Amino acid sequence: GTSSGDICVWDLAKKQLHSVVESAHVGAVSRVAFLPGQPLLISSGRDNALVMWIFDLPDGGCRELKSRRGHAGAISRIRFYDEEGTTLLSTSRAVTSLSGGSANSLQGVRRRPGLLGKTSMILAHQSSLFSQKVLRKKKEEWSYAFKLLPPFTDLSFCASRHFDWPAIVSTHEGHHHAFVWSGHSGALVMSALRRTRPAATVGRGPLRKEDERVVASSVAVSLCGNFVAVGYEDGEIHRFNLQSSLHRGAFTGHARGRGEAKGTAERKCHLSRVSCLVPVRSSPPSLMSACPHPLDCGLSLFDWRSQKLKGRVSLREAGAQGRRPKAARSVEMTRTLGALAAVGVCSMGGEARLLVVDLIAGLAD
Repeated sequence: GTSSGDICVWDLAKKQLHSVVESAHVGAVSRVAFLPGQPLLISSGRDNALVMWIFDLPDGGCRELKSRRGHAGAISRIRFYDEEGTTLLSTSRAVTSLSGGSANSLQGVRRRPGLLGKTSMILAHQSSLFSQKVLRKKKEEWSYAFKLLPPFTDLSFCASRHFDWPAIVSTHEGHHHAFVWSGHSGALVMSALRRTRPAATVGRGPLRKEDERVVASSVAVSLCGNFVAVGYEDGEIHRFNLQSSLHRGAFTGHARGRGEAKGTAERKCHLSRVSCLVPVRSSPPSLMSACPHPLDCGLSLFDWRSQKLKGRVSLREAGAQGRRPKAARSVEMTRTLGALAAVGVCSMGGEARLLVVDLIAGLAD
């Protein structure tokens, strides 16, 4: 086993390297051992994983037979996956090092890939990590330099579509694409959500380079599981079809910064990063978004179908007591229940507040 997580298999008769199992573990391999008299290899690593490999491939190589894997780093978020509360989805940041080089060399720089795990509250053997092996495939519009996704920034899902189609969507640090996962197969699927040309241009086409650099910051799957909304660092929110991954246009708002054209303002829902998206159970179905910008600190309510703004709830005066509004580091909606929403606001100075917002009264104002 190597420090980069690979397992090297040597042919002792020929005294040469036979094959390499790449990324067998996330991080260094701690130990490997054969079971006596059987074509089985057991490996363990610093990634909190125990894997059994079987040598039954035509070329004499091995494949993974079974494994027990846990998170390899700090847990960043935990959410109940089903209404019964028997299954949890969790994300973490693993700590590993790039292959090649020592810890003091540039090639040995440590990185923190993101991991997605499922935990069963009833049967422990059903707990596992989601596979990301599909990242190794190379096809048109699906080619990535990393073997594991960057750390998670947001996660949304529709558990009622667990057996119908992949209905878990995630966003990641420094990346424009939103990625789709299958809860049924427990793996990342070959589907990336990327926005097309802005609505002001004629027709649809490839994404412009300047748009490709815009990072996806938040995501929300509709309650029906058919659509997904992705928020970006530039304040735009776009809708996609979850089954086909096709872009279905941008939500329209009225946030306009200084020097911006009218057409740009119509596509922008907020003045800065969309920090949170939450589907709201209403008729017609709605989408709630949040922004930490000091001049746009509040909640915006959109219609899922028309993708138009329905109203806003300002958070600038909530608890300010006459003081000038300050920039917020983050605005997160933890839960919506009918006309009420629980909103967490963290200021740049470290002050944290938990607000209960009346959506009906706020939108009426």
